[in-house]
Amino acid sequence: MCDSTLSELLVLFLLAASSARVLYIREARIDALASLPQIAFIISLLNIFIWGISPVEIWICIIAFYQFALNVPAAIKVWAYLYVDFYHPAFRFFSIFALLLNLITLVFVFYFRPVYCESNNVVIETYKYAGKFSTGFTPIESKLEKADAILTVFKSKEEESDTISYKTDKGDTVTGTFTAGKPIIIFIGDKRANTDMYRPYLAKIAEDGYTVIAGEFFAADMKWIDSAPDIPHFRRFVINMQDLSDVLDVEAQKANYTGRIVKEYTMLLYLAGEFNKERKPYFIIGDKMCSDALPLTAAMYKDAVTGFFDMSSIETYPAGYGCLEQTDPFLAYLHGRKRDSLLKIPRMLAARSEESIILHSNIEVNEIASTDKASEENKETGEETE
Repeated sequence: MCDSTLSELLVLFLLAASSARVLYIREARIDALASLPQIAFIISLLNIFIWGISPVEIWICIIAFYQFALNVPAAIKVWAYLYVDFYHPAFRFFSIFALLLNLITLVFVFYFRPVYCESNNVVIETYKYAGKFSTGFTPIESKLEKADAILTVFKSKEEESDTISYKTDKGDTVTGTFTAGKPIIIFIGDKRANTDMYRPYLAKIAEDGYTVIAGEFFAADMKWIDSAPDIPHFRRFVINMQDLSDVLDVEAQKANYTGRIVKEYTMLLYLAGEFNKERKPYFIIGDKMCSDALPLTAAMYKDAVTGFFDMSSIETYPAGYGCLEQTDPFLAYLHGRKRDSLLKIPRMLAARSEESIILHSNIEVNEIASTDKASEENKETGEETE
């Protein structure tokens, strides 16, 4: 189970334990459980700070605040070391109502929990930068300083190799070597999703031996939302609310998006230089909003970029939302899709992306193992065994 789900369930369990106490009081005692809603409310606020704002986090925070306010008199009695042997009928009613809300929300959270995507063979590191597009970005180490650019680097734990093995349309297995080195993947997603929403897909590419550098920019000279602070905690939520209410028209705004995203790719390619000491070629990937920016960026930097892949070109993929069937099943439900614990689409996207990388790269063929030859060898081996 994901950390975000566990933290949400923790809040709901604390609230439920506090509400349920009105059902089993037997003798006078200090009502210590009255302090749990205060703890739960603080944790719910921290969840928003850590995981970002979302409908589920907002709802849990509202429930926590409701029980916090309901238990203020009881909490004062706890601090004063006063004994309680009776609960007012009105307090019992509102506590039982809160308990029902907790249980219903708990079932909802568990049902729409994100898919736990284990990446034991992948190292994921985050780098933060401060600055603007007009002046450039510099690394920051302080966790309290606002990050204007966030780079997430996905790498395989195994030693990176420029050798690759793949199958042709005929079924032959080809072993070859990238002549200029294995390309480094440069990724920028749609603004309706963040890097975490693409994590199952990007981690799968990294697991297959590629280095992936994903970028998100929140610079003051390129804002994507005006109705709220353009920071990681608000951007995805606000843009998705606009999208669900049909305020956002991606097709009509595509020309406006293209110029901005080309700037983001340009800056990301520049920042990626410190992770590419061997000067390997780049391969750029993007989603729906990036469709027009991809070929333009590849043409502008053709000496460094070997090719591009547009995720939205895959029909079965819900373009623009990342791997929402794994990372946000509730949003997937709102878009008429179901939770997928088998990671079908992320795996399929990774396979298509790697096919595109091979097609756009110069590969020196070392060996070709044909299907016919392999079947003959297996047949001979089988005869010898008999």
